[in-house]
Amino acid sequence: MDVMLIVFCMAATLLAAALTVPAGFGLATMITPVMLLWLDPHLAIAAVAVVHAAHNGWKLVLLKGDVDFLAVKRYGWAMVLGALIGASLSTSIDPQPLLIVVGFALILLPILSVSERWTNYRLPEAEDRWGGFGSGFMGGLTGHQGALRAMFLQRRLPDKSAY
Repeated sequence: MDVMLIVFCMAATLLAAALTVPAGFGLATMITPVMLLWLDPHLAIAAVAVVHAAHNGWKLVLLKGDVDFLAVKRYGWAMVLGALIGASLSTSIDPQPLLIVVGFALILLPILSVSERWTNYRLPEAEDRWGGFGSGFMGGLTGHQGALRAMFLQRRLPDKSAY
């Protein structure tokens, strides 16, 4: 792999990670297009997952006192299950259709995240597990889950550092 490619991806990832900590989501939206410039969709999603895991690990270390572990307990297991199923499904999709699905997510989810109608919609608390599953599934399938996660968590956890 070209050294300049590695340096460019690392710089883009570092910048994206710094920008997304205050927002609570958006890392995949920023770095997936960079990864897709050089990698096939399956590898790009996997690379984004590695960056996401490291990013979330650092956020946990830095914001541990703010994390609502009750919320993690309520929906986290469903999110992990959904992510595993979504990731398993993504491996069985050919690269071109997967690229279309990822592209759709890259366009639609940021639009929804700034749409007043979408941002004001909230799932009932009883649906936390379904929200976690759906968010995880999209995360596993496309690498994008932040806008969906926010839909069911923002009402109960208005401080983004809690999730």
